[in-house]
Amino acid sequence: MITATPDLTSLRNTKQISEYLRQARPNDDMPILVMNQVGQPRRPEIAITEFCEAVRLNEGHSIPYNSSIFGRAANSGRIVTYSNERSSVASAFRDIAEDLLNPGMRNKPVSIKRNLVHFMRKWW
Repeated sequence: MITATPDLTSLRNTKQISEYLRQARPNDDMPILVMNQVGQPRRPEIAITEFCEAVRLNEGHSIPYNSSIFGRAANSGRIVTYSNERSSVASAFRDIAEDLLNPGMRNKPVSIKRNLVHFMRKWW
């Protein structure tokens, strides 16, 4: 996994890392790209699609910038997903964790039996 911010410095560093990985590990899958601090106000940023094309990586995940959610989590001493479970930031972290634990499985359909078991566990 490579984490980057949508600016020129991060673009340069991410491109160097991805080129190194292409040469050093040609038979392995390329890492997942995670864009952090996307949409920060009054800050020029590179579009995610352009960033991905420049570094030749697939578009992975993006974590939107929200200072109030991160500030509240830091002040309470809790992680973001516990301090504000329904936020887009918490959803992005859950998607990243799911992609790391089950690579390539997030977009596959889930069986009806598995959904039923999950539903029953929730209410049982």
